[in-house]
Amino acid sequence: MGVITGTAFLEYCEYEVVRMNRKVLHIITNTAVGGAEMMLYKLLKYDGGVFQHRVVSLRDVDAMGRRIKDLGIDVEGMGLGGARDFDIRLWMQLASRISGYQPDIIQTWMYHSDFVASLLGPVATNAPIVWNVRHSDLAGRGHSRRTRLIAKACASLSWRVPRRIVCNSHHAIQAHVKLGYREDRFQQIPNGFELQHFCANHCHRREVRHELQVSLSAPLVGMIGRYHPSKGHVDFLRAAAEISKHCPDARFMMVGEQIDDGNSVLAKWRRELGLDERVKMLGHRKDVERLLPSLDVLISPSYTESFPNILGEAMACEVPCIATSVGDCEEILGDAGMCRAPGDIEGIARRTVELLRSPPAEIGELRQRLRRRVLERYDIRNVVREYHCVWSDCIEIANNPQMSQPKRAA
Repeated sequence: MGVITGTAFLEYCEYEVVRMNRKVLHIITNTAVGGAEMMLYKLLKYDGGVFQHRVVSLRDVDAMGRRIKDLGIDVEGMGLGGARDFDIRLWMQLASRISGYQPDIIQTWMYHSDFVASLLGPVATNAPIVWNVRHSDLAGRGHSRRTRLIAKACASLSWRVPRRIVCNSHHAIQAHVKLGYREDRFQQIPNGFELQHFCANHCHRREVRHELQVSLSAPLVGMIGRYHPSKGHVDFLRAAAEISKHCPDARFMMVGEQIDDGNSVLAKWRRELGLDERVKMLGHRKDVERLLPSLDVLISPSYTESFPNILGEAMACEVPCIATSVGDCEEILGDAGMCRAPGDIEGIARRTVELLRSPPAEIGELRQRLRRRVLERYDIRNVVREYHCVWSDCIEIANNPQMSQPKRAA
């Protein structure tokens, strides 16, 4: 599918507004900073007025929820979580919200909201339900027993409730079909990126390195992602120690929620590896598009991923990437990136050193390939259009029961 830009995109939106302007109720587990929450934010930001939206968080309204509110979209937190999950009054309130909004379609995000909406939605409304599934490996690190149980319950519900199940990666679809999910309900729609915001920027490169007290000539290697057992932060530190043996002037940057000096686990590893003077832990930052151009290499050492946003964002900024071969990482990077097995610290370090020592002309050509690949495959405006097609088709089927299945978006 080609990139829709400028006037063509606006004309598409205007046509759809006249034809549809239907109401979408998004139900999401929480609105903290995360991949699903960020994708929802971008989807709403670039909707172009085609649909009317409202967001309900099963928990409270957190950082991403507030950003969605800034778009002029209603966001409500139900306050579920912990013992409050068993408060029947909150469940009744949620059913009332669903019924009161009278949505034309319900879009859920992640297992807990998929499950809850599948129980309450059919009682409160006749609107079709579309799930969003974003995990690719429930057997991996960091998934609670409760999450696994809910995911398995959703496998049974998938045969009766959702009109469509959106996945952001082919690997995630395969993993869930093995769990018993209904295969013909799945549709792959990748994550999309704001390419006008994420791009190479020499001014940002100079500014960030000045702030970090890293010279323009020193290699700077980064990892960006919230703290979670599955993300491989300790592996990044161990790889940094190996890289430093071969590139003594290399410096390292870690960014993400709970990635700061107050993280006792990471601080201990950094100290024991002798990296206190080399590794900067910056915590959660809202200016990732400003930080990325400062890097020479981005490493994504996760043990489980579906479609990591940070890879696409780094590629858009023309930053060479090394990732683990999980989820759709290999497909995202294509021949413009390098993948290693999860836990292959030596391989990650060796490939990083090779990149840092590559001739400038070779790196320049690689940077161009990275940007070109994202432009061709992952423009946010095309991703929004695919969601619009799914919703339109599902609404059409709900209004015309003689139709069997929604068309898959091109």
